[in-house]
Formats: sequence, structure tokens, C-alpha cells
Amino acid sequence: MPNSKSLLVLLVVLAVASFASADKQISFSNLWRSISDRIPKLTAAKDPVSYSPCVPDEEALFILDALNLNPDPPVRGQQLSFEVRGTVKREVVNGTYVDIKVKYGIIQLYSGRLDFCEQMATLGEECPFKEGEVVVAKSADIPGWVFPGTYTIHSEAYTPDGTLITCLDGVVKL
Repeated sequence: MPNSKSLLVLLVVLAVASFASADKQISFSNLWRSISDRIPKLTAAKDPVSYSPCVPDEEALFILDALNLNPDPPVRGQQLSFEVRGTVKREVVNGTYVDIKVKYGIIQLYSGRLDFCEQMATLGEECPFKEGEVVVAKSADIPGWVFPGTYTIHSEAYTPDGTLITCLDGVVKL
């Protein structure tokens, strides 16, 4: 998507906002059940921005405490400031990556693998993230040309060795 770096940064931030880890692999059938159970709830959500982690907090290595947006809801053609607050239970190292899919309705706009630490560097943050509280704050412009409507996001974060860390389903209505 040309000229869409700001929107992609927002989507990546939403995707990594619930960055968490499971000590065990999640099977494809359990992952699919988790996704399919949440998608109807998310798309029916009245909030303009909603998200649901696919890994329970007790299994997570990152607990999301807050996601603050200003303006809330995000507005096309305006600057969006966001802040993510959470607690890291285990160090997040270089090589961590996020697989992300973004859809507009049923049309897939983006599907790709992003280096988590490279994306965080665009926000002025550096890996590794040590254990403890973490706050990431940034502002980004949402281009005015972005189509109004509902965008769905599915992301999965992995350790450098390929172990599933977490997944996140989200909806952004612009």
C-alpha cells in the first residue's frame, strides 16, 4: 500500500499491544477455534477500536494494561497519538517477529512478516525489552485517503526460534 506507513505503524502497534507468550505451542485447531470464536464478536463491536488477545493472561509474557488513543476514535486525515502500557514477564530479544494480516471487509490489504524490533525502532524504542513495566508512546498521521470502513487485523508474534508468543485479533473503524 503506497504512502501507508503511518497506518501500518498503527496496525503494528495494535498488533503488538497485546504482545504475550505461551510456554507451550498452540495447535492449529485451537488457534483457529480461538480466532473463529472472536471474529464475529469483534466485527459486531460498537467501539471504533477493539482487540482481543488469543492467549490467556496467565500464559502471557506480556500483560497489556492499557491502550490509549487520542483522538478516540481515530480520524482519517488527522494525527493519532497512542500509548501502550504493559508488563513484560520475560525479556523480548532481537529476532522476534510478528505475522500480520489486515483486511478491509473481506479484501486482504496486507499480509506479511515484520521484525518486531525494527518496528519498535520506528517508534524510538530499542530491543531488547527488559522485564518490567513498558510504555510505548507515539504519534502518527492517518492519511486522509484511507477508505472509511472497518479494518480487521490478525497478528501472531513469535520468538526467534518460531515459538508462538501470542495472537491478537483487532478491529479499527475509521
